[in-house]
Amino acid sequence: MTINVFAGAIVFAILVIIWIGMMSVASLVEYLMSRRWAAIFRGLGRIVRYGFARLGGANQQEAHRLVLQK
Repeated sequence: MTINVFAGAIVFAILVIIWIGMMSVASLVEYLMSRRWAAIFRGLGRIVRYGFARLGGANQQEAHRLVLQK
């Protein structure tokens, strides 16, 4: 009986370690994806703002200044 409890505790510990590892990897992937998607949406926003500035009659330099807000 004692050996079965000890073996069960070892199996449980191994499963907990695997679970912690999987959650760490999932969190890392989610973090990297969120930063990547944020950069993509920021870039798309700049393209749209540039397009609207050009449609509004701004020349290339003025549109570039408006998009980068310099």
